[in-house]
Amino acid sequence: MMKRLTITLFTILMVCAACNNRHEEVVAKWNDGKPQIVREMVGKKDHSVKVSETTYYADGSIQAKKHYNSKTGKPDGHWTFYYPTGSVFATADFDSKHSNGYNWQFNTPDGNPLVSEDYDSVIVTELSDIETPATACFHRGNTQTWYQFFSNGSIHGLGTSVNNVREGRWVFYYPNGQMQTEATFVGGREEGAYNVYRDNGAPYYLGHYLNGERTGTWEVYDPEGNLVTTKQY
Repeated sequence: MMKRLTITLFTILMVCAACNNRHEEVVAKWNDGKPQIVREMVGKKDHSVKVSETTYYADGSIQAKKHYNSKTGKPDGHWTFYYPTGSVFATADFDSKHSNGYNWQFNTPDGNPLVSEDYDSVIVTELSDIETPATACFHRGNTQTWYQFFSNGSIHGLGTSVNNVREGRWVFYYPNGQMQTEATFVGGREEGAYNVYRDNGAPYYLGHYLNGERTGTWEVYDPEGNLVTTKQY
């Protein structure tokens, strides 16, 4: 009986010790002092490893919940990313073989799948400096649909390629949602109208391409949208 009691007490002490080794660290804050990045650490503070991380938007809403291997500190387990509204932007799983994650699923702000068509696979080819998905590729046969994201989940760029060569319309946006650039590609070369806008929606410069070369009249505008100069190609 005494031996069993001793083992039970030892187990309780070990659990408590493990709990005491868990602590949170605020590693980044917004200008008003609100936490931006909070990590859960395991181990003594001078030799601890992060096991989870929560990032926050400036208003205090959760941006992402991430998990890490308690031995290596590398990405591990299920990760969830959120829009500023609180709806789920993306989810993925991580392990030692998938440094950019796998089982990726992306949603629109209203909760629908980002890509409604059937596709063979989705691969995130790039993470941002705060480990949010930056570039994702949806594969379907020999066609790839590319998405680039800002850290809040809004779309930075969108376009398609065939056998990894750009084809069709590509569009890029500013963080405020205004269109930045729109262009069309044929066989990886610019073809047709090429338009660039300022973040207030006013045109910046407008022109055309032919077989990847500028052609015709190109127009340059000031920030108010007034034509400043033209150049002939």
